[in-house]
Amino acid sequence: MLIGKTVLCANLIHFLKQDQTTILYYFCNNYRSSETNSAVAVFSAYCCQLIQTHEPLCSYIYDEYICKGLSPSSSILSQALHTMLSSVENVRIIIDGVDEWDHGTVKRLLTDLMRLTTISSSLGAGPSHKLLISSRDELHINHVLLKKPFLSLSDEGIAISTAIRTYAHATISDIRDRLSDNVDASVMSALEDKLVEKSNGMLWSFIPLLNLNPHFGFGHGSQPPLLHPGRCYCWSDEKWLTVLSMG
Repeated sequence: MLIGKTVLCANLIHFLKQDQTTILYYFCNNYRSSETNSAVAVFSAYCCQLIQTHEPLCSYIYDEYICKGLSPSSSILSQALHTMLSSVENVRIIIDGVDEWDHGTVKRLLTDLMRLTTISSSLGAGPSHKLLISSRDELHINHVLLKKPFLSLSDEGIAISTAIRTYAHATISDIRDRLSDNVDASVMSALEDKLVEKSNGMLWSFIPLLNLNPHFGFGHGSQPPLLHPGRCYCWSDEKWLTVLSMG
């Protein structure tokens, strides 16, 4: 389920990829099967992603695991990942949504993941890998991560609202530039205020705005038909949809 922290992780991954940073990521989801939401699935995904970005590691996996017929258990995959990480530097590891797993699984998984940050690369002077764990505020997870640095979105209300307003302003300005008719600045300003208010600190609230096209109007005039004052609409699937009510 998309919520604020998940969107932040997705955008962080996007930015890190643009910087050519080696990044391993996994999004947990309680709607998936137990086989998919498992330590095996996490370490398997990490191993595959690392091999894709560092192709010489393929020969290591083939010689040490495939040829020997080893079963891809969580311990085997964790061992393989540990060894491969010792041959590269500055890997960023991200996992989102661990709060959706049962307590016992989460504790074991987080303990194994934190060990990855202690690996010293053969190319450098010491540990260089970093781990980001994205989760709801849960007591059993906090206990495992005790004394680790953390950032709580619930404590960053002002900063988040400022960021949302900046994004909303830029998006609305782009929409205004694409409109064929002139829209009063006060209407755009009111829309910006309402978006920030209704977002309730959730960045995903603006995802629909990314897909708005020039067929976008406000509640005035005769186009589109049956417009109501104080509402904005977008044209989608052959019909007008209310994007936001200003009332």
